[in-house]
Amino acid sequence: MRVIKLVVSAGLIAYLIYAVHWASAINELRDTRPSFVAVAALIFIVNTTATSAWKWQISLQIHGLSWRLAELGKILLIGLFMSNFLPTAIGGDIYRVYRTMPARGQKSRAVSAVLLDRVTGLLSMFFVGALGAFVIYTRTGDPGIGLLALALTGPPLLAVIFPYFIMLPLFRPLLRKLVQVRKLEPLMSNARLVFMDKTGLARLALVSVLFHALAVMGITLLFSAAHTNGVLAESAVADTMYSTAALIPVSINGLGIQEGSFAFTAQQLGISFSHAVIVSLIIRIIAVLSSLLGGIVFFFDKGRAADMSAMAEAADRPLD
Repeated sequence: MRVIKLVVSAGLIAYLIYAVHWASAINELRDTRPSFVAVAALIFIVNTTATSAWKWQISLQIHGLSWRLAELGKILLIGLFMSNFLPTAIGGDIYRVYRTMPARGQKSRAVSAVLLDRVTGLLSMFFVGALGAFVIYTRTGDPGIGLLALALTGPPLLAVIFPYFIMLPLFRPLLRKLVQVRKLEPLMSNARLVFMDKTGLARLALVSVLFHALAVMGITLLFSAAHTNGVLAESAVADTMYSTAALIPVSINGLGIQEGSFAFTAQQLGISFSHAVIVSLIIRIIAVLSSLLGGIVFFFDKGRAADMSAMAEAADRPLD
């Protein structure tokens, strides 16, 4: 399966490079402002570490787990390195769960915290993308963009409504039965913690929106570096398509499919295809550099020696 993914990634990247009109692209990029690229890279790296660690910290706090921001940033970088470079089935999220599992109490809280972080991030991404699509729709009146805006608004709206919907009298008998099922006890316990902490959820949602807003700012700066200005809303939609494509498990870490979805979305929104491909490749290079930084942290981390074998053993044990 990994070989198939590698072939898909290589094929898509090769096609994108072939599709770029390099003569005009080089012309466009000749007057690139390096300072814009540097600031964009800094935003992406800070987002990958500090902002990501902040929202994960809030998610852990909702589950009654307290961690320092610096420690979580280190774990995130190591997890990123594991996901992208180590020949192992242990991904970044598994590493995050392992490193934050409480020694006592429900270990499933660490799993739930990562899941909550991921789900909130996904919903926030749709929200930011919907805002961008609405701005473009008000400007162009394109019905396709209007439908996209409504589609992206759906998941965040349903997430807000769901807690109130599930508490309707109609569902109370079902909830009482689920609480009594012993195997579902960790799930129900974690769900109770999440839905009871409305302030924590609001903070998590705000920081998640900040994360995606910063990502959009970084993308806009990369476009502006080559004098493609006024594309903030377009960058929001392209970023949503780029991140959503990563969820399709047909390539290595979304390589190729993310860049393709980004470039084709940007082209539909009036941005040069060649320019969009180059911007998407720059985003990938920054992500790789961040992963390599995680590798340096990994090799100097004192707690890493027993991590790999211990994680493999922990994966075979049921969570309490």
